[in-house]
Amino acid sequence: VNIPPYIPTELHQRIIDFVPLKEWIQRMEKCSSLDIEYINIQSVDIFRSRIGFIKFASKVIDQDGDQRPGIVFMRGGSVGILVVLSCLGKEYSLLVCQDSVPTAQLAFPAIPAGMLDGDGNFGGIAAKELEEETGIKINSSELHDLIHLAYGETEER
Repeated sequence: VNIPPYIPTELHQRIIDFVPLKEWIQRMEKCSSLDIEYINIQSVDIFRSRIGFIKFASKVIDQDGDQRPGIVFMRGGSVGILVVLSCLGKEYSLLVCQDSVPTAQLAFPAIPAGMLDGDGNFGGIAAKELEEETGIKINSSELHDLIHLAYGETEER
C-alpha cells in the first residue's frame, strides 16, 4: 500500500489498519485469477476522529495478463432501517427528509440510515440512527437483519 506524502503521517497506520481495506485485500488475495500489483491511496476522509472513506487506485492483473479497472471508493459498512408502520390494516414505510449535499437537494427523502462503527454492532447502531433521525426508540433486539434473512450467514459478511 503506497500512501502519498500529502496525507498526514499520523494517518498512515490508521489507513493500513482500516478494516474494510484489510478485508478487501484478503478477499482479493483469495481470487487466484487476480493479482494486486499495487494500491495507491489517493485520498482519505475523516469523520470526527474515524476514517470514513478512502479512495485508491489499484493495479490488478487477471490470469490473462490484462489489467482490470481498479479505482476504488471504499467505506465501512452501513445500515438502513426499513420501518414498517401498520395502521387500520394498511402498512406504511417511514422516510426521513434530510438535506443532501451529494444529490444537491434539500429535504431528500430516504430511509433512516448510518455508518457502522466497525465493532460489528449492527443492532445498536441501527437503533441509535433510528432514534437520532426519527425520535423513535427501539431495543436493538427488536430489529431484524434482512441481509441475514436474504442470504444467511456468509463468510463475506
